[in-house]
Amino acid sequence: MTGGALTALDFLQKISVQFEPMYVQKGAYFYFVDPETFNAGRDEVDLAYLDLPVLLKFRLQDRLTAPYLLAGPTFSLLISAKQGGRDSKADIKDNRESYDVGIGGGFGIFLTSEQAKVFVEGRYNYGLINIDKAAENGATLRNNGFRLLLGILL
Repeated sequence: MTGGALTALDFLQKISVQFEPMYVQKGAYFYFVDPETFNAGRDEVDLAYLDLPVLLKFRLQDRLTAPYLLAGPTFSLLISAKQGGRDSKADIKDNRESYDVGIGGGFGIFLTSEQAKVFVEGRYNYGLINIDKAAENGATLRNNGFRLLLGILL
């Protein structure tokens, strides 16, 4: 789940810098086998961040309804981190870095009319730092993933 706001500063007719403070939930699940009992299980990791992407946006056409490309860094502050089964999750915030830095890019399209200004966007974010403080033997844990965004401009 993602929710937030955005503001853009236009530099040229087709180029702008976009700032987007947003709340983002990230996470993963994995299956495991207990080495003592040989019982299979499933664990979930739920992370919540305050993200601030700073994106350079390039409109491909000079029209109201137009596709665009965007790319730039993302700075994130960890709000919460939990791990466990569906019924019970433990707080693991002390085992995760309190911040994350990534690079993102994507594409979108403005669907603008007299009644509404809407955009649809697809993005990929690649985490640049290991967010696992307890990593051993060179193991790394990074936030990576796709997002599909739908927004209304006011």
